[in-house]
Amino acid sequence: MNNTRRKQLQEIQTELRAIYDRLDILCDEEQAAYDNMPESLQESERGERSQEAIDTMESVRDQILESADEIDEIL
Repeated sequence: MNNTRRKQLQEIQTELRAIYDRLDILCDEEQAAYDNMPESLQESERGERSQEAIDTMESVRDQILESADEIDEIL
């Protein structure tokens, strides 16, 4: 791999890690909002949708970190 492509991969990796950080903050905020809901609301459809959103964001966040880590293997 030449230096130009290596540099591009490093830039992509940096961007992925920044996206991971942003998603991590959003996950924490959504989890805090869910935790602050009354229990009756947590058990409602709205609470279920909130929990599903948290689960999905966490999954996407983890996949992004995994992708950034895999770039390390290339470099």
